[in-house]
Amino acid sequence: MKRSSRMKTVVRLAKIEEDNAVLKLSEARQIIAEREQKYRELEEYHGEYRQRMDEVGGSGTDINKLNEYRKFVRQISEAMNIQKQLLDEARSDLEKENTIWKAARVHHKVINKYQQRCLGEESLQQSRREQKEMDEKAMHIKPQY
Repeated sequence: MKRSSRMKTVVRLAKIEEDNAVLKLSEARQIIAEREQKYRELEEYHGEYRQRMDEVGGSGTDINKLNEYRKFVRQISEAMNIQKQLLDEARSDLEKENTIWKAARVHHKVINKYQQRCLGEESLQQSRREQKEMDEKAMHIKPQY
């Protein structure tokens, strides 16, 4: 079996590896988008409830109601901190997946290029064999004068 034929399987496996890395990279990007959206929503809630708390506090409302708003605003702040950590983790995961994808892409390109080089060498060898056969046939033909 020719080297180029054996390399087909290796090239195919490298392509599958690259495709899988692309999928994981895409998933990591999706997770970041979702977590960013959730963080923005929490920021909006936080701003809204801070504003309500300021309005309630300024209008001389009941202290219990004001304490409830403060407690809820703290809970939103805690949720924002947790979401921020999750977002940072997702970004770190994205960097890792990006590195893995780049390595898989380079590996696939290198393997593919090697297969192409093997094909070129095999073609050259075939051409040389054919030329040699033609030269040998030409040597055995007696010229007719």
